[in-house]
Amino acid sequence: MKISKIRSALSVAAVAALLGAGLAPTAWASGAGGGNFTCVQTSSVPRVGHITSTYYHASRSHYATAKGRSYQTISAGAGKTAKAVAERASSGNACYWGFNS
Repeated sequence: MKISKIRSALSVAAVAALLGAGLAPTAWASGAGGGNFTCVQTSSVPRVGHITSTYYHASRSHYATAKGRSYQTISAGAGKTAKAVAERASSGNACYWGFNS
C-alpha cells in the first residue's frame, strides 16, 4: 500500500475516533433538505451538558429532534426555526430533522 493511502486512512480513522469520543462539538449542514441544520453539544464530557438540534426551512413545515438521556422533538412552521434540546447521554447522542406531513 502506498504511503499516501496509509496516511489518508489514518486521517479518516483519527477523525472518526474524535467524533465517536464526542469531542466534535458542532455539526452543521447547509442545504439539508433545502434548509439549514445544526447539531451542537455543549460539553465533550459524557453525561454533562446538552445536545441541541436546530432546523430552519423557509417554505415547509418541519421538525428538529435531540436525543440523549432525554428526548425532545419540536415542530415549526415555514420560515421559523425548530429547536430541540436534550440532556447528553454517555453514548448514542443524536440530532434529527424532517418535514411534517
